[in-house]
Amino acid sequence: MLQQLRAVTRSDFHFLDAAGAPIATVTGGNHSFFMGTRELYVSDVTGPVFHLTDPVDFMLDTFEFFAPNGQPLGRVKQRMAVMNQAFDVEVFDGSRLHLERRAFSHDITFTLGQFVVGRAAQQWAGFTSFMLGRDQYGLQYDPGAPPHHRIAMLAALLALDLHDAKQQNST
Repeated sequence: MLQQLRAVTRSDFHFLDAAGAPIATVTGGNHSFFMGTRELYVSDVTGPVFHLTDPVDFMLDTFEFFAPNGQPLGRVKQRMAVMNQAFDVEVFDGSRLHLERRAFSHDITFTLGQFVVGRAAQQWAGFTSFMLGRDQYGLQYDPGAPPHHRIAMLAALLALDLHDAKQQNST
């Protein structure tokens, strides 16, 4: 589960297990009120897992994610879509996941070819969490998904949130 706490100038993220215990944290660098966070670093109890960057681009958003040693793991690229939000998640092994969020919905689907390999949906975290600006998204993925696809889905969820923050700041 991905939990987000929104404030005026930043968002803080935590990955939680099914019981709600923290299993990973997300820290950001280069915070900017107008441009949003440009880099996010994901770490668990064993150390860094990956980091996501938001390079400067024009028109369609592109994000890149890297292993702790700097090796490229993949890229998240916005696709043109009429009503839905759509992103291609290009993974280092040559596979391409597709992320789609339906218009006026918080439900997200990850596909690999014709197969659904993951789903994410906003979850009710309670009234107090709602009043404190906390959002929670549950991510369910195919148990047979390789670790690099799981990381790609997590990176894509963070990229989608960065994209949304930039869209809100530009209006």
